[in-house]
Amino acid sequence: MTGAAAVASLGRLAGNRAVSGLLAGTGPVVQRKLGFEFQSTRNTFVPGGGVPGVAEKERVYEGQEGLFRIEGDNATASQSDLEFVTTATDDIVDALAAVQGASNVATALGATGSTTVHKGAGPFAGRWLRDARIDAPDKTFAATPQATIGVPLAKVATLLANAMTVPVADREKKDPQTTVVREIRGETLDKVRTRTGTWTGARTLSGAVSGLLSMVAYYLEAGSRPPEKVKEPTGSSVQIDGVWWDLGTTDGPKASFGLMARTSFRAAFLSLSGEDQEVFRGLMQPSAARGAVTVEPVLGDRLDMTSRFPVAPYRADPDVVAQDDALRDAFVVRRVKDRDGNNAYVVMQGPTVQQWLSSICADVPGHDRAGRDLMSPPIGWGKRDPAREQTDPFPGPQETRDRHLYGMGAYPMDTRTERGKAAENLFIVEIRELSDSLQHFDMPSNPPASQWVATARIALSHHFAGLLSTEAAALWDTISTAKIEAGVAQLRLATPAILAFLRGEKATTS
Repeated sequence: MTGAAAVASLGRLAGNRAVSGLLAGTGPVVQRKLGFEFQSTRNTFVPGGGVPGVAEKERVYEGQEGLFRIEGDNATASQSDLEFVTTATDDIVDALAAVQGASNVATALGATGSTTVHKGAGPFAGRWLRDARIDAPDKTFAATPQATIGVPLAKVATLLANAMTVPVADREKKDPQTTVVREIRGETLDKVRTRTGTWTGARTLSGAVSGLLSMVAYYLEAGSRPPEKVKEPTGSSVQIDGVWWDLGTTDGPKASFGLMARTSFRAAFLSLSGEDQEVFRGLMQPSAARGAVTVEPVLGDRLDMTSRFPVAPYRADPDVVAQDDALRDAFVVRRVKDRDGNNAYVVMQGPTVQQWLSSICADVPGHDRAGRDLMSPPIGWGKRDPAREQTDPFPGPQETRDRHLYGMGAYPMDTRTERGKAAENLFIVEIRELSDSLQHFDMPSNPPASQWVATARIALSHHFAGLLSTEAAALWDTISTAKIEAGVAQLRLATPAILAFLRGEKATTS
């Protein structure tokens, strides 16, 4: 839809209070910060011609008004993936504009093909922060999407249900594997609900305690699936004592969690009221320590309180294994060989289930993990600098690179707010399995740039259903019903140029 058509549509909808506010320039505040990531599947930053490569999480491009950025991901000496990251926002229109802006730039880069960009003004009112070489064999800029949202703990169960429940897709007629994935998700949700109900018994819990318990139950299920022994190694295999193990990924344990907690479980626990902390702490105790309700039922048939968690072996980051030197007496990390004969580090023995659950409720003594639990991050992956964490609650790009930060549990509860609104305690969750979800909406799992806004539409309508504020939900309902999300996004991006034109100034938006 063109900008003019979007304005006309919005005009017809101006009776809606939220849309009227948008047209007046006073959009409603969404009390649920959300954002998106689109990681290119083929296009990369590469070194050469005197231009250095792009480091992990190094920012290369900043989009219009800082709505999004392009940075390096999965960086090696020879390349790093282009990743488009929208800035987390509590404004639904800005969220759409950020995705549309990223799509515009990706489309332009795809049309240009492999090129060298130079520091300074970039396309669509953005700017390149440094010179960089781009290898772009894929003109469509297909990308793996992820979505992130901050929700109150009381809404975590809703987020889990949304993510685990997907519709029957037309493609299932031709692709039976899609049916299998849908059924596995449904079974996982049933297990989480059943086990959480058994765990809590007849007692009535607060929404915050119930939500945190649901996420713990989900982690215990998702993290309990062991890797496979294989005869023929793959690119993600390692050899341990003469046996090949396919670890499924080189990205470590977070690949097991379709929904990943960016907020540490320890931070979530500390956000509970004193009474709720006592209730939660009691539920973490094994049966030997309690009478009526015990933790064991939630563990399922693959775990007990002495099981190592997440189930090992799993990959460790060779650059940061020394960060957990104080834990070497309790946990085992080994150097092994991968299929190509390169050194790899694997965690052979992590914490027990009981040690992890205990670390949620109390700091692990003597292990430099004050304020975070043993899954935030898992052993063998980069964690925050405790001193820096005291002054900067959220890690910046420099610390992310210096400490090789791992996404699991790197954040506190989000209490940030804007425009004078009351702050909330938000638990930040990354929907890593959004790519798989798209197949159930008859979308490609790695959508091209032209379908990134459609991807955001699915996330907003399905994954985030029931999670937006009342005002934001009304606005999104108006936009999605009229199917004008792309038009609204383009109109938002064009607004600075329109205002500049009306003021007789030179436009800066291309």
